[in-house]
Amino acid sequence: MKKLLIATLLSAFALSAHSQVYVQADLGSSRVALEDEAGGEDVISGTVFTQRLSVGYDFQNNFRVAVDYTNYGRVKEDYTTYTESMKFKSLGVTGFYDFTPINLLTPYLGLRLAYTKADLKYSSRSSYFNYQDSYSDSSLGLGIMAGAQYKLTNNVSLNANLEYNRVASNAFAAGANIGIKYSF
Repeated sequence: MKKLLIATLLSAFALSAHSQVYVQADLGSSRVALEDEAGGEDVISGTVFTQRLSVGYDFQNNFRVAVDYTNYGRVKEDYTTYTESMKFKSLGVTGFYDFTPINLLTPYLGLRLAYTKADLKYSSRSSYFNYQDSYSDSSLGLGIMAGAQYKLTNNVSLNANLEYNRVASNAFAAGANIGIKYSF
């Protein structure tokens, strides 16, 4: 058992000496929408401010993988007699394929699998009554992204991408992000 522990620790130190671990922070704007399952029309939709924090590993053979937390801002629609609001948060894993760099620019494609939690709130008001309700649901969803990274230094890159995430069977988020990546 001690030999296994020692071998594991030595391997971990050897990997960290040649680590390809990175962190990335992205900010962006996304259009999020909840669709009516029967007709496909938007029940509630809007443009939100999106934040994402990722930790990834670069395999150095054009493939990367990252785990991320994404926070989509709240969409709120206010009408005369009622108000609706919706918010998504997701935890995802993304696999990336990096194309051959063109000077300091590296284009890439990504495929994302995410666990998303949606919070929906509804309130109705009239002269006779007030009503409030809320609903939360979680689901698995798929997403795709295309972007490019511009290498500023050996450790720092600027990132820009377009993405589409199907966060549930009747909800999606599509947007553009910019960010910064730091490789250790």
